[in-house]
Amino acid sequence: MPTLEPPHSGWDLAFKSLTVENHLDLDPTMEFLGGSGDDWASEFLAVQLHDSVPREVRRLFAVARGVLLYGCFFYPLYALGHAQIHRVAEAAVVHKCQSMGDGRKRKFRPALDWLIKRGVIPEADRTKWDLAVDVRDSTSHPKDQYQLPPGFALTILKGTAQDINRLFA
Repeated sequence: MPTLEPPHSGWDLAFKSLTVENHLDLDPTMEFLGGSGDDWASEFLAVQLHDSVPREVRRLFAVARGVLLYGCFFYPLYALGHAQIHRVAEAAVVHKCQSMGDGRKRKFRPALDWLIKRGVIPEADRTKWDLAVDVRDSTSHPKDQYQLPPGFALTILKGTAQDINRLFA
């Protein structure tokens, strides 16, 4: 994932240095992207999982979405939420396996393969799901803090929600 150079002088970490005085202020990086915190909050909160999705997965999703929602105050949260949403996808895949009677404790890729083999996830969607596994792996073991824009994070959130909803439709 790309890292960003400091957009403002004095940011030795390349992102907003949090203080008691500024922690509730919109992150200055958001100035470049337009829209208000409320605009972004509306977009993120509109993304929902169906009630048919297991409660545990919906809880994980709500936290990942919440982290993304607060990215407007601390821009690196978009990257953290992005990483977490792929862990939610993993939890959904594992829950689906278990709900189908697979009692083994599977990791993401083997669980994914198991569902594809049974036609639960179409073979045509393998590339998309494989990418989710790869991103989950790379973001779980970062060497540096990466950054990404909220629009990209929102797109991933929407796509992941659709995929999870289809798993439990």
